[in-house]
Amino acid sequence: MASRLHHSNSVFRAEILAIKLAIGGASSLHRPIKILTDSLSSLMAILNPKSHHSMVQEIQNLLLCHKHIHLRWLKLHVGYLGNECADQLAKEATTKGDPFFLPK
Repeated sequence: MASRLHHSNSVFRAEILAIKLAIGGASSLHRPIKILTDSLSSLMAILNPKSHHSMVQEIQNLLLCHKHIHLRWLKLHVGYLGNECADQLAKEATTKGDPFFLPK
């Protein structure tokens, strides 16, 4: 999935939403799942039990309910094929389609 963000949205919110959607998609799978992200700021926010960000709190609750899902940090620009594909989709999304507004 790739969508262009409206200028009022932050990259952090987009990363958090992507993680939330990935967890939602993996929640029905009953086997160990690793979700990889290169967004260290998102992972740090999710690890913070005092976070006031509503979407971060939703992710924290989802992870508590789905203990088979684990988040892992992925270094940038080290040749992981999946990350390279995601970066390419993100670049394409900046020029195509209507802007996507993220929920607050």
